Amino acid sequence: TVKEGIRRSRILPYGLPERMKRMTNLILFLNSFFSYLLLFIIIVALVIAACIIGAKWRKSKDQKLALSGGGETEQTVSGSEKA
Repeated sequence: TVKEGIRRSRILPYGLPERMKRMTNLILFLNSFFSYLLLFIIIVALVIAACIIGAKWRKSKDQKLALSGGGETEQTVSGSEKA
């Protein structure tokens, strides 16, 4: 009948209606998007934590040098002294 023909024309090869197929694609896209978003947030948090820890260690090193009397000269990476 005409109703069955209309109903069959909306069914995709997998047997899902077209609306369900679009919804499935949307869910898959959002799943992938949020997965990468979560990964990005974790990486940003690790970078921020590393910067904070590095700044804290540097301040601690500077305080130790000042207490030991070696705060006036600082060694650079090349080995020469910096005034």
